[in-house]
Amino acid sequence: MIKKIVSMALASVLALSVLCSCGGKTTSTASSPDKSSSDAASTTTFTPTYPIVESPITVKAWVVGKDMTNPRLLWSEDLYNLTNIKVEFSNIESDAFNAALSGDDWPDFFAVGFNKAQRNEFGALGHKLVNYLDKLEIMPYLAKFMEEYPVSKQALLSSDGGMYGLFRYEEGPGLSGARMHYNAEFLEKNNIAAPETLDEFYEVLKKCKELNGGAAPLVTNLNQTWGYYGAAMFPAFGELNSFGRTLDANDNVVNAYISDQYREFLKYVAKLYKEGLLHQEYMTLDTNSMSSLVQQGSGIFFAECALGLPIDTFTDGKWHIGTLKPLVAKKGDTPVAPEYEAVKADGTFPINAASKYVDEICRMLDTQFSKDEVKEGSGINGLAWNYGKSDTVFHIDEKTNTYTLTTRDGSVDDYNTDWLTKNVIYDWAGVQFIMQYAPATESNTKNRLEGYINNLLPYCTGKILHSGWLTFTDEEQDTLDSYSTEYDNYVNQSRAQFITDTEGMDINDDAVWKKYVDTVKSLHDDDLNKVYQDAYTRFSSTK
Repeated sequence: MIKKIVSMALASVLALSVLCSCGGKTTSTASSPDKSSSDAASTTTFTPTYPIVESPITVKAWVVGKDMTNPRLLWSEDLYNLTNIKVEFSNIESDAFNAALSGDDWPDFFAVGFNKAQRNEFGALGHKLVNYLDKLEIMPYLAKFMEEYPVSKQALLSSDGGMYGLFRYEEGPGLSGARMHYNAEFLEKNNIAAPETLDEFYEVLKKCKELNGGAAPLVTNLNQTWGYYGAAMFPAFGELNSFGRTLDANDNVVNAYISDQYREFLKYVAKLYKEGLLHQEYMTLDTNSMSSLVQQGSGIFFAECALGLPIDTFTDGKWHIGTLKPLVAKKGDTPVAPEYEAVKADGTFPINAASKYVDEICRMLDTQFSKDEVKEGSGINGLAWNYGKSDTVFHIDEKTNTYTLTTRDGSVDDYNTDWLTKNVIYDWAGVQFIMQYAPATESNTKNRLEGYINNLLPYCTGKILHSGWLTFTDEEQDTLDSYSTEYDNYVNQSRAQFITDTEGMDINDDAVWKKYVDTVKSLHDDDLNKVYQDAYTRFSSTK
């Protein structure tokens, strides 16, 4: 039996008595359970048994834009061996998907995500998709998971309160976008301690520039407001934890772009730019250009290019990709980074309501929400939906907090994503709890993930507004569509002008700042803020 992935074990389901037609046992405790509620599972107890069907059945599914050369072992072997359900996949080209959806020849289910608009059109309004909340009585793993993590349900609800797709849940070391990397070998050779405060970071950048012949030591794209260094530094300037529409200390939606905190952040970045500490082409640097600067030794602090850096970036044949803690305003402050989005509201696996195998498909998909093996020896749990059978591919050593990925042909790779997506899975799904684990093999990935585990994840506590979880009414969506483009263009343009002190946009000039704030407010800022506030209020009140 495979090891438990997390310390929280899935609560056992109660005893049962009546054999149901699709292979499970159920005891009804209410004559008419409220299937539209997440409490539906509590009115009916159910223990899954496997195989799901005694005689094999074949169901059809669509994937979109996939290479179909190789069968995916999760589906063709692992799940089939467990469930007796064979899934016959057809690939729809990306540019043909919308047209295919408008037709009547749908498969039994879709191995692809439906966005909010599609879930609303075909689910809430069209009634062509299965509402998963109606099936919780036969999906105990999903029901239990949503009970423990209610936001996972809240993030998927459509306008009618139904849930017409599934979510993915991840807790892992590489999820936060507030990443600040540096060349630890360079700092160590020059006896420079890793900076912890904003002032220390400024002084270290000046020292690195001096030691490096005047080259700008910070090579990152701060024009991307959710990008890495910006996300990691912004909370140090005040109480807000992220840019854009975000939450204040009282859970009210506010616009960070007109806050004093945002102005102080821009003053700091403008100073880095003016003094040549931030690369002068920060708005146009792509990942390859940043990687070249780091490999040449001129870029000392970086972020976006860290993933692709080779070992010969460093002179001693060892990995030295350092990870800073989120910067703070002064010594003694607790570092804060924005919380990461553990729930991915992808809306995957919509089920055709007209399929004759709805219950069987629901039970098969339910296995991706189990934290432990659903049947001893099967190797199937939530993690298997990302890596294949957990006892043959994904191996965790809890003594060293490391993992290895071993392909079924015997080769070992620290992060063989390409092999997995071509041979095991189509897309990431299921439930991952690998927060404290890094690869066992020395590698770029191991170096970075260990940095995240030690210096970043403990501080991802800053509450933010996850706009991807919100559902908007038609009227609200019209407001967003009408006003967002002009608003976004002005804010983005102004940000670049403030940082570079061009077009008369001196961030230190009070009159200039006031004019900027007034202009933002004139671009229907209150209307936009109300849309997000109302949507967030509804989201927060959902049970």
